[in-house]
Formats: sequence, C-alpha cells, structure tokens
Amino acid sequence: LPLGAIIAVVDLVDCIETGIRGFVPSEPELSFGDYTPGRFAWVLENVCRLKEPLVCKGALGLWESPQITPDMY
Repeated sequence: LPLGAIIAVVDLVDCIETGIRGFVPSEPELSFGDYTPGRFAWVLENVCRLKEPLVCKGALGLWESPQITPDMY
C-alpha cells in the first residue's frame, strides 16, 4: 500500500462507540481492528478509490484534505 498518500475519498456517516448499540463488526474488520468497549468505529459510505494516489502528509484525527475533484476517481 502507498504511504503518505490519499488513496480514496469517503462519506463519514456515523461514529459508533464499541460495546454499545449492539455494534458487532463483521469480518474482515473484526480480525484487523480493536473493538474493545470504549473505542470508536467510523461508519463510511460512498467509498471512491482515486485513480492514482495523491501524495499528502496526513495527521492524526480528522483534517482538511487538498482539493479532490470527481475526475480524480
């Protein structure tokens, strides 16, 4: 996988605390994540992979991305 690059754009539609509301992830998420109570899971929709990775230095948490236009995915 590319490092230091944006590879997709998504819509973040919810943030669910694990251990409540009956949230149980399915595979493969369950095997690759830490879903112990008190953590959070992002619910994503409309995942669109970019045609080419866009070099970008990221940051922890949510942050403003460079302008990504529909012709890029």
